[in-house]
Amino acid sequence: MGKTEHGNDDRIWAHAIVEMAPDAIIGVDGRQLIVSANPAAAEIFGYAQGELVGQSVDILIPDDIRAQHAAMFERFMASDLRVLAGGKSMPVRAQRKSGDVFQAEATLSKVPLPNGETGVTIMLRDVTERVRANEALRRSEERFRDFADTASDWLWEMDENLRFIYLSDGVKLTVGGSVAAGGIIGKTRRELAGEDTDDEKWRKHMALLDEHKPFREFDYTYVTHTGESVHVSISGKPVFDADGNFKGYRGAGRDVTDVVRYQKKIAVSEERLRMILESSPVPLVMSGGADGRVLFANSAWRAAIEVESDDLEGLKIGTLFADAGDQAALDRILSESRHVQGHLVRFRRLRSGDVFFASLNVTRMDFNGEEVLITGILDITERIVAEQALRKSESELRRHRDRLEELVHDRTLELENKNSQLEIALESEKRYSALQQEFVSLVSHEFRTPLTIIDSSAQRLLRQKAELDAETLKDRVGKIRSAVSRMTILIEKTLYASRLDAGNVTMEPEWFDLTSMARRVVDRQQEVCEQHHIRMAVAPGAGEIFGDPGLLEQVLVNLLSNAVKYSPQADHVDVSLGICSATDASNPLKTDAYVMRVRDFGCGIPDDERPQMFQRFFRASTSKGIPGTGIGLNVVRTLVSLHQGEIGFSSKPEEGTEFVVHIPRDFSVFH
Repeated sequence: MGKTEHGNDDRIWAHAIVEMAPDAIIGVDGRQLIVSANPAAAEIFGYAQGELVGQSVDILIPDDIRAQHAAMFERFMASDLRVLAGGKSMPVRAQRKSGDVFQAEATLSKVPLPNGETGVTIMLRDVTERVRANEALRRSEERFRDFADTASDWLWEMDENLRFIYLSDGVKLTVGGSVAAGGIIGKTRRELAGEDTDDEKWRKHMALLDEHKPFREFDYTYVTHTGESVHVSISGKPVFDADGNFKGYRGAGRDVTDVVRYQKKIAVSEERLRMILESSPVPLVMSGGADGRVLFANSAWRAAIEVESDDLEGLKIGTLFADAGDQAALDRILSESRHVQGHLVRFRRLRSGDVFFASLNVTRMDFNGEEVLITGILDITERIVAEQALRKSESELRRHRDRLEELVHDRTLELENKNSQLEIALESEKRYSALQQEFVSLVSHEFRTPLTIIDSSAQRLLRQKAELDAETLKDRVGKIRSAVSRMTILIEKTLYASRLDAGNVTMEPEWFDLTSMARRVVDRQQEVCEQHHIRMAVAPGAGEIFGDPGLLEQVLVNLLSNAVKYSPQADHVDVSLGICSATDASNPLKTDAYVMRVRDFGCGIPDDERPQMFQRFFRASTSKGIPGTGIGLNVVRTLVSLHQGEIGFSSKPEEGTEFVVHIPRDFSVFH
C-alpha cells in the first residue's frame, strides 16, 4: 500500500513538473499521433489546450521537411536506441498553427505507453530570440571587423602587462607589410618606444599607462621596417573586469603624417604671409572669430593704432570703432560681399584716445580652416579735414554768392521800385503841375470875378452916388461884401491847406457838444443859402465828443458848402448826426464813434474819378461851371485823419453824393 501510494506520489510529481515546464513536452505513439501535450506546447505552437492531442505530429513540422522527419522517426523507432543523438539537443525547425516557422532545439527519447506499446517523448525549446540575438551579435562583430579592417584608423588592444595582443588590419596601411613582420604583436609599449621613453613627452605618457588612466591623441613618430617615419596619434581607455582588476587597454590609432606635413606647410605659409604683412608699409591687421579678435597686426598698423605687440592678445577690432554705427554698417556690407573697398570709418587710437578718419579695404577669406578678415587701414584724417575745410569754404562762397545775389536782387528791386516811384512821382508831378495850372487859372478866375464885381459896383457908386437911394446903395454894398466874402473864403482855404502841409495846424482837443456845433454850422449856412433847405437829423444819444471843435467845425463847413454848391437844381440837402458802437459791422474804427452824414442831390461823381476825389486840386468832371478850388475835400480828409477817423462816400449819377465821416468819441484811446 505504501509502495503503491509512493508510486502514485511520483506520478503526481512527474505530472506537475510536465505541466509547469517552460519547454514543450509532447508524447507521440508509434503511428506518430500526439497522445499528450503540456500547456507550454500548446502556447509555443499557438494551439488551445488539448487541441493537439489526436493530431499527427506532422502539423508541427514545416512542409519542406515532413518527409525527412517521418523517415528519421521510423529509423529511430526501429533502432535499439533509447534516446536520439545521445540525448543532446538537436536544432530543428518547427511550425506554429499560424504557419510561422521558428527555430527550436529538441530531444527525443523512447518511453513505454500504458497499452504496452513504445512511444516517443519530444522535449522542444523555442530558441527564436536566442538565434536572433546570436545573429545580431554575429552581424555586429562582422560589421566591427569590416570597419576595423577598412577604416583609415586602426584599433588596438593591450593586456594587463601593456603587451599588444590585437591590431586591426588598418595598421598595415600605416606601418607597411604584415603585422607579424613589423613585430608589434607581443611587444610592450615600452619596447616599441625604445630610446624615446627618456623624452619628457613619453615619460608623461608612460606614467598615465602605469596609473591605468585614459589618454587622448598622443602623437609620436614611428619608424617602419622600411625606415620611413610615420606620424601617429593614438587614444586609449583602460579596461577593468567585474572585480575592478586592470585587464589592459583598448584604443584607436591613426596616421596623422599628412596632417603634420600639412600643418608644417601651413606654418611655413603663415610665416611667409606674416613676413609679407609685416613688411608692408600699409597698416594691415588679420582678425577672426565671431568676436573679431586680432590674430596678427603688422608694425604699421600697431603704430597707427598706438599698440605694442604684447598688447595684441585679447584685442578685438570692435573696440577700435569710435562709432558703433560704423561697425554695424561694415558688418552689413560684409554679410553680402567678400570684399569692401574704401569704407569710411572713425577709429580711436589706444594710447592717446585720439579719433582719426580711416579708409578700410577689407577682404573676407578662409585661413587655416577659419574665416578671417584682412583689413588695410589708410589714415585719411588730413584729407577729410581738408575736404571739410573746402566744403566750409564752398559753403561760405555759396553763402556770399547768395548774399551778393540777394543784395543785387534787392538793389535791383530797389532801383526798380525807385524808378517806378520816380515814374509815379513824375506822373503825379505832371498831374499835380496840371492841377496847379488849372488851380491857378481857376483861382485867377475866382479872384477876377469878385474883383470885377467889386470894381463895377464901386464905379457905379461913384457915378451914381448922388442919385442912389438907400435901398440901391444897400444892394450895391451887399454885392461888394459878398464878393469880398467869396475872396476871403478862397484865400482862407488856400492858406489853411498850406498850413496843413507845413504842419502848422495845432490840435486843441476838448470835450464839447458835437450836436450844438453841428446846429450852429447848419444855421450859418442856411443864412447864406436861401435857395436850399438844409434838413438836419440827430439820433438819440448823440452828445459830447473829445476833439478839436474848430477843426471838426471846418470839416462840416466844407462838406455842407460843397453839398449846397453841387446841388444847384435841388431845393434841399440833408445832414445827419448819429452814433456807432464798436461792435457795429459798418464801423471801421472798432471803437465807439459819431457818424456825420452830408448828402446832396446833385449830378454825382463818375466812377472812374472816385479814387482821386481826395487829391488836392482835383475836381470832378461834373463840377465844370461850378466855382471851387479842389482843396476842400483834401483838407477834410486831413482833419478827419488828425482825429483818427475815417471818411468815405457813395455816389450815383444824377442822384447825388453822400459823404460819411466816422469820428471816435474819444480819439485819445489811439494814443
